[in-house]
Amino acid sequence: MIAGFRDVSLVSIGGATSMDDTLPIYRLYMGETGGFIAFINGFVITMVLPELLPYVITIK
Repeated sequence: MIAGFRDVSLVSIGGATSMDDTLPIYRLYMGETGGFIAFINGFVITMVLPELLPYVITIK
């Protein structure tokens, strides 16, 4: 198991796929806590991106 803040940094690479496609990989290598962090990360990105993307695109 990887200790400390490194779990969060590894999960952030997966982006929205950390909630579904790569979740079993995170759980295998980081345990239950890492799997929970991965799920929450993917969920938040999935919910926030549709609201945030139009603002990011219009910024010049």
